[in-house]
Amino acid sequence: MGYSRQRNEKWTLVRVISALTLVLIVVLLSTSCQSNESTDQQTTFLWQVQSEHNTVYLLGSVHVLSQGDHPLPEAMEDVFDDVDALVFEIDLDSAETDEAQGLVLSRAIGSDPNALQTTLSSDAYDQVVQATSELGLDIRQLGRFEPWFVAMCIHQLKMEQLGFESEYGVDEHFYNKAQQAGKDILALETLEYQIDLFDQLSAADQEMLLLEMFSEVQVYEAEFESMVDAWKRGDAETLEDMMLASFEDYPELYTKLVTERNDNWLPQIEGFLEENDDYLVIVGALHLVGADGLIALLQTEGYSVEQM
Repeated sequence: MGYSRQRNEKWTLVRVISALTLVLIVVLLSTSCQSNESTDQQTTFLWQVQSEHNTVYLLGSVHVLSQGDHPLPEAMEDVFDDVDALVFEIDLDSAETDEAQGLVLSRAIGSDPNALQTTLSSDAYDQVVQATSELGLDIRQLGRFEPWFVAMCIHQLKMEQLGFESEYGVDEHFYNKAQQAGKDILALETLEYQIDLFDQLSAADQEMLLLEMFSEVQVYEAEFESMVDAWKRGDAETLEDMMLASFEDYPELYTKLVTERNDNWLPQIEGFLEENDDYLVIVGALHLVGADGLIALLQTEGYSVEQM
């Protein structure tokens, strides 16, 4: 992959934010996605960590799914019923406020009214003009936004065209259930922190992200469904292979978006293991696997982690 390959009005904040930690799986991993034959194993992308005090469950989320992907595996629903509190990457309710909308726009809109053109190289901008036209979008409506935000919007537009939406995603499903059930809801980080992960990317990284988005948008359906199939099987090995293969060319992005955040989350999860209540921690699936994933980090700390 690389530079060589050539919302509609419903772009609400939560739909954009729901893509933030998933989008790089779709963009950077898509050419590595291959369908595997289904197995008889009834595993899920759910792990349990037991301490002498309680049990903490780790659920690897796909942030956007289709209606046909429901119902979710029974084991996930059973764990939800059993726990006292749920922990998400961010507080999804806070993402729907006017303050949050203003925060996103303050980061997404550049100081230059032609921010997109001035941030991108001339060759990259020409590719974006052509790609947006092919998608039926007006480049003039996107010109004041920074490249990272345009990439998010294009991702969400394509996902929704394919029937994958955040309202069917694992996070929103269990967030809404937790509110209805009156369970405690916690967050590992703030909305501002997640936005800044992308807003603080270098111009070169933002350009790469946007160009990769356009280069992959035509082949999303089969590749994203392949990833979801692996998730449904609880096939951590396949997803790990996808990640490691695709991020080889982008180690700094991987460090910033995955490794550093896992390191920030680990002490919080260890804190939950000291409590008496049981917790369900729901984070993007890529955060659980790999040598620096939360599963491996907890095992290094001496915890026994079992896939369910």
